[in-house]
Amino acid sequence: MRYQRSNFCFFYFDNARVFDPRTVRADGTATWEIRRGAFAVAVIAQKVVPLELDVLTSLHALARNTWYETATFDEDTLEILSPSLLEQLARDGVLLCDLEAAPFEELRRRHRTLEEEQWHPYSALYYFMTQWRRALPKDTPHDREVDEPRLLVERHGPPPAALHRRPDRLAFHPLSLPEAASPLLEGLLQRRSSRIFDASVTLSRRRLESLLYYVWGCQGRLQLSADVELLQKTSASGGALHPIEVYPLVCNVEGLEPGFYHYDVGRHGLEQLNVMTTAEARRLAVELTVGQPYFHDAQVVFVMTARFFRNFWKYHRIDKALSVVLMDAAFLGQTFYLVAAELGLGALFTAAVNALTVEQYLAIDGVQEGPLAVCACGARHPEADAVEPPFPSFRPGDDA
Repeated sequence: MRYQRSNFCFFYFDNARVFDPRTVRADGTATWEIRRGAFAVAVIAQKVVPLELDVLTSLHALARNTWYETATFDEDTLEILSPSLLEQLARDGVLLCDLEAAPFEELRRRHRTLEEEQWHPYSALYYFMTQWRRALPKDTPHDREVDEPRLLVERHGPPPAALHRRPDRLAFHPLSLPEAASPLLEGLLQRRSSRIFDASVTLSRRRLESLLYYVWGCQGRLQLSADVELLQKTSASGGALHPIEVYPLVCNVEGLEPGFYHYDVGRHGLEQLNVMTTAEARRLAVELTVGQPYFHDAQVVFVMTARFFRNFWKYHRIDKALSVVLMDAAFLGQTFYLVAAELGLGALFTAAVNALTVEQYLAIDGVQEGPLAVCACGARHPEADAVEPPFPSFRPGDDA
């Protein structure tokens, strides 16, 4: 059996609050103490693994991209890195193991994919270690705290001012206020988030077709060489590569069965991936968004994923490449809002996504292609304005 240190593993030190079970008293209290500890962040397994300091030192001695036979370890190393510990570290993704068995094969595949598809280690650390794999509302900030400003102020103090001014300015030059003199500018002023949809309304197929084409569709193709093609869409993309894919989860659309579809940009059509009932699709919409009830009544929920190597092929192992992919999704989110407003639909966007649920339903591996964000649209409920009143209008200078 051979082992190799993962190239996508990070180490850090922290203090851990622990108690001695021998000090537990009759009332359930115990003596706690602060101990320093070392931790490994195993990206391929998406785990944080506590380590003893001597184990960390022994791991540091292992050379990069080198396989080690356990028989070649000296007695001192084997006393620290015992066969059982080596196997556990491989299960946790700190080490790679050449055993042809689960979970070692899958962890090696993920590691190999990250290497071959040019992931920068820092990007991999951020993307995979900040995912919610199967989070429930109780695992995330409670809605009551998030939605109740008083509780947030009590816990964290007041937020920074909404409107920022530089105290070190040399001068202030007032600007004249422009008027919205075109449909585009008027549409920008109509952009807003909607959290209450009318589930009884069926979205017309024509509206769905317009949304898909004007948000994610392709309006131009440029062949740079036999192998390299760039795309032009209504949103910007780093290098004109457009790595974002979209999967509509249809809940109530004219002429379409509920379930997941993939938008085939090249043929402007929908590839049906599964079939479910409307009730199942609505429950899934809530599960995908970590229990957010707002998505339940939407007519369509759109899951955006990234084919990472489409971007990393050009920007290989560049630490900012993942940021560009995330901005691509953000550009599309804004375009989605504007097109939905033009079509008279309510729209909503969230980055709170249950990654594992998305991967399972879409049959994607999370490494070559992974989820980024979810947006939804539908008819606004007739009583929506009473529940989510519009922002009072503001003209610069009103607060002077």
